[in-house]
Amino acid sequence: MYKQILVPVDLNDQGFSDRAVELAVWQAKQANAEIHLLTVLPGIHMSMVATYFPKDAAAKMKQDVKQQLKAFASEHIDDEVIYKVHVAEGKAYATILDYAERLG
Repeated sequence: MYKQILVPVDLNDQGFSDRAVELAVWQAKQANAEIHLLTVLPGIHMSMVATYFPKDAAAKMKQDVKQQLKAFASEHIDDEVIYKVHVAEGKAYATILDYAERLG
């Protein structure tokens, strides 16, 4: 059985990730697995984009999104399931694959 379950979450699309998290919670309970919720921000550190934001904007944005993801998690995941939240930056598909590889 699985010990780690990665669930990409798009916080911009209300309701889109709900079913995936519901199924992940069910699977985690069956396998005693840990859920990893991942939100990927677009590359705001890219030189073309970064010049339009204050230097601390990226850190503030990541912190704000992490709080939103924690709120999403507490709303959708039972207390009996262990979970972690992750906020990363980059291309969504590449970052999701990278996290999946890291988690094994």
